[in-house]
Formats: sequence, C-alpha cells, structure tokens
Amino acid sequence: MMSSTTVRHPVTLAGAVIATVGAVAFLTLLAADLLGLFTNPYAGLVIFIAGTVLHGVVYMGLYHLLDLRDFPSPWKPLAAQALGNALVGIVAFGIVESLPGLVERRRARRVRR
Repeated sequence: MMSSTTVRHPVTLAGAVIATVGAVAFLTLLAADLLGLFTNPYAGLVIFIAGTVLHGVVYMGLYHLLDLRDFPSPWKPLAAQALGNALVGIVAFGIVESLPGLVERRRARRVRR
C-alpha cells in the first residue's frame, strides 16, 4: 500500500501526469475516429477543442483529488486555451497537408525548365 508521502513524490506525480496526458490523447482521438471526424477538414477544430477540455478536466480533477490546488473558476481560461489550441492546430494541419503538394509542384517546375 502506498503512503501519502509516496503518492506526492514529484517523480510519482510526473509519471501520473504523463500517463494522464497520454490517456486523454488516446480517448480524444478514439472518440473522434468513432464519430468519423477525420473525414471533414474542419472537424480538427472539434478534436482540438474536445482534447483540450478533456485534458483540462482530468488535470484539474487530479490536482483537486491530490489536494495540491483548487481552481476557483477554470472555465474561462480553459475555453480560451481550447480555442487557441484549435486555431493553432488547424493552421499547423493546413501547413502539414500542403507540404506534399508543395514538393510535387516544385518538382514539376524543375521539369519544365
């Protein structure tokens, strides 16, 4: 059985946070795949928002359960973070999706010259 000092050891907490982030990412992507959100390019917005909200809820829940910190009103900062993550994620996906076409266009220009 674990004592309260073992549970609050920084290494134990770091491992728990890493495992929680991985579990949240897995659950979010699994739910998105089951709902068929990967077929629509704008569904990434929903995926990023849901992932950020789910991560925030689990993260704050763990902190509250371990009595490390209380969050008085986390919904406004969480919503702002979710929208920011969604916008950055959509831009990043757009850039990554355009890269293969960029390479092909560059090769086509070299052949014409």
